[in-house]
Amino acid sequence: MHKLNLLPTEVLLNQSKKKRRLLFIFIISFLVVLLIFSIVFIKHWKICFEREIHQAYQDINDMKVNMQNQNNHEQILKDYRKRQNIHKNLTKNAINYSKILDQILLLTPKEIIVTSLRINASNNLIIAGHASSNGYVAQFMKELQTLDNINDVSLGFTHQYIEAVDGNSSGYNFEIVIGLTKDR
Repeated sequence: MHKLNLLPTEVLLNQSKKKRRLLFIFIISFLVVLLIFSIVFIKHWKICFEREIHQAYQDINDMKVNMQNQNNHEQILKDYRKRQNIHKNLTKNAINYSKILDQILLLTPKEIIVTSLRINASNNLIIAGHASSNGYVAQFMKELQTLDNINDVSLGFTHQYIEAVDGNSSGYNFEIVIGLTKDR
């Protein structure tokens, strides 16, 4: 069966226009909401990407700082090695006075009493002491010449002294001058 429309055409046209307007308004509002949603969504992703980029820059800067710190450690190690080499070179050319004094004291015969050890202005080591005979002093001087870092051994002075009243026991005061080979 056919539907019969008893409404006038003007009313039908009016209703049709209203429906179209309503449909048009609905479509426009849907597009506006969709546009707003896409703008918000794009803005949100933009903020997320900016955060990720900022975090990546921070990570890169942290890595650069860590690499510079590692380079600083390497630089510190290089500086330490240079200083160690300088110290070795300086100590190679320097005299170890305690070692020389220990060697001298080990070489000292029992018959010799060392009363003083000193270094004069020209870096000569001067040994003063007492001996019962000049022979012990000469033997001591020969043994001193065998030591390292000693350039020259010479007798500063020697003189005889009498200890007892009767004149039977005597001895010698002496001074030995030792030239050292290297500067301090």
